Amino acid sequence: MKIMGALFIALIAIMGIAAATPDHVEITSPHNGDQFTLGNTIKIRSLVSGTNDGQTFVRMLINGAPVLTSNWKPTEAGVYTIMVEAANNKDFTNSIQKTVTVTVI
Repeated sequence: MKIMGALFIALIAIMGIAAATPDHVEITSPHNGDQFTLGNTIKIRSLVSGTNDGQTFVRMLINGAPVLTSNWKPTEAGVYTIMVEAANNKDFTNSIQKTVTVTVI
């Protein structure tokens, strides 16, 4: 069994592993310049597409801070930059991103 495992690892090393390469990020909602009333939930929707098979890592940040929900309820009025970022690695090296700016009053 050890020989089979070593052979499999060697085969992967020779062939390489194709990682997904994201080539398009779009924030479909909200739109740049949208205005919201404090207390309302903002539904953030995005589309990410790419080429090849493999993993694509996607994250969302609001004013530079990671957010774990796409139904965001701001707690303060202000101007917020929403960014969706995609990469083929968890370090987000050579990532592509899209941003929109919204105002909460």
